[in-house]
Amino acid sequence: MLPAALFAKLRAHVGEASERAIPLSEWVDGLRREVSPQLDAARKLQGLAAQRPACVLVVDDDRFQCKLLERLLADFDCRLQFAHSGAEAFAALARERPELILMDVQLPDADGVAITRQLKANPALAGIPVIMITGHSERNILQASLAAGAVDFVVKPFERERMHAKLAKFLHGRGRG
Repeated sequence: MLPAALFAKLRAHVGEASERAIPLSEWVDGLRREVSPQLDAARKLQGLAAQRPACVLVVDDDRFQCKLLERLLADFDCRLQFAHSGAEAFAALARERPELILMDVQLPDADGVAITRQLKANPALAGIPVIMITGHSERNILQASLAAGAVDFVVKPFERERMHAKLAKFLHGRGRG
């Protein structure tokens, strides 16, 4: 058994803690009421964003290859944007942040590997996965692409199933056809 004096002290501390807990719980409840509309709006926006087709930026100077990709991905639920040079790619990135970039290795004004390196050096763009696309399958190009920050590599000519699989892998379940 506890001595009466110790029991009285404990009771006083418990009472004091209870008195402090009531205002704290009231504050938490008030905070919940205040932020609830903002949280609901954020949840709705998140739901709407998930319904929007993923944006894929295709950076390739060969318009025939762009048309081919457009046809191959027509039944894949994504929205394609095209840039035909490094300068156009950076202009497109200034307008909208895509969920994925398909980057040609050889562009008229720049090297796709160098552009990828620049993207990965920019904190605002570094998180965008880049898949290199090229007609060349040399090991040094593959190694340079991966060293620059590319997440994958596709050799032309494109195969529909392979492109769908690559996009599905890096769009994390979004845009599946």
